[in-house]
Amino acid sequence: MIEIKQLFLSLFFFCFSNLSTIGIEFTFANPDLSEDLNFLEFDIMAASDTSGTRLGDNQVYLNYNQLAFGDSISFQNRVEVISGILLEGELIPGLPLYSEPSVNDNQVDRLGIQVNYLFYNTFPEAANLLPTNPEQLLHLKIEISDSLQTSMISFSDSLMIGQQYQSNNDTIYDPVIAEDFLDIDLTGPKPPVINYIKILNQEEKVRINWQGNNHYIYKIYSSENPYSGFTEDLNGEIIGSTWTAPLLGNDKRYYFIKAEF
Repeated sequence: MIEIKQLFLSLFFFCFSNLSTIGIEFTFANPDLSEDLNFLEFDIMAASDTSGTRLGDNQVYLNYNQLAFGDSISFQNRVEVISGILLEGELIPGLPLYSEPSVNDNQVDRLGIQVNYLFYNTFPEAANLLPTNPEQLLHLKIEISDSLQTSMISFSDSLMIGQQYQSNNDTIYDPVIAEDFLDIDLTGPKPPVINYIKILNQEEKVRINWQGNNHYIYKIYSSENPYSGFTEDLNGEIIGSTWTAPLLGNDKRYYFIKAEF
């Protein structure tokens, strides 16, 4: 009898431990500052780790820097949230698949955003597919209170666990990964700190390495004159925070890096 119980428990554990789960991941993308530094805009992206799933109800919670944006930005009408590509579409003309985003202050420094799939009980198969590559879920525009601050925007991932549903609004995405961090200098991108510029004589290449921000785009400019004539140098390749390019003859060249959104 003991051996039978042990065998049953072993089989139960094996079956339970091999149940497949389908996860969802949230990230930030496309940050942009208005020219007058009054607004920060960015996208919230979503992707599944498995193809073929359809997006149902979902909730997103965002922490932000109170000094940069103020308190309770929904109540103060300092934030605009619009649906992204993942929430477009109609069941039939005039009947949208998803509700408009509902935006509330979860705390004085936390924003709660909820979107519902409207046909989960009748047409779960009509919901939009959630791709395995990140796609735009929401677009946010937040008014800046103090442009001398940084944004310090992050997800409250602990609140989002269990709140992300597939289109039948019964199956939950698990795990929920929402670990991205959007820390934008609200005065605009600054020149990066260059760690080194090396001439690789044996390879006949030049290499530049710098301290960067994942949300910025970096461009290398060069000139034979240290004071003028700088143009974007397209001879090299950027991998991470390193740019490598072939040397152009024996000419001495001067370089600088520009950070952009």
